[in-house]
Amino acid sequence: MIIIYKVSFLTEIAARMVLKRVVIGMPNIMAGKMIVPELLQRRVNADNLCRLSLEILQNPDKIKEMRANLRKIKEQLGSRGAAKRAAQIVLEICK
Repeated sequence: MIIIYKVSFLTEIAARMVLKRVVIGMPNIMAGKMIVPELLQRRVNADNLCRLSLEILQNPDKIKEMRANLRKIKEQLGSRGAAKRAAQIVLEICK
């Protein structure tokens, strides 16, 4: 899994003024650390996507670690009302 965000230049500027986070993907925000690689804006290109994909696919330990971390997030969210719980977790982190 790789998180990719590419928005217009003006949206990027506005987001940088508002967001003070190093990570912007929901799994990473909820984990409080980078568990899934993120490619943002100018870093979104074929070379970086291929490099990251191969890095993950050729490293079984990295895949296991990523799956384990994603499983923890899934457990935090539970089954019903996951969106509400995710929003609550994000709000707590942003305080």
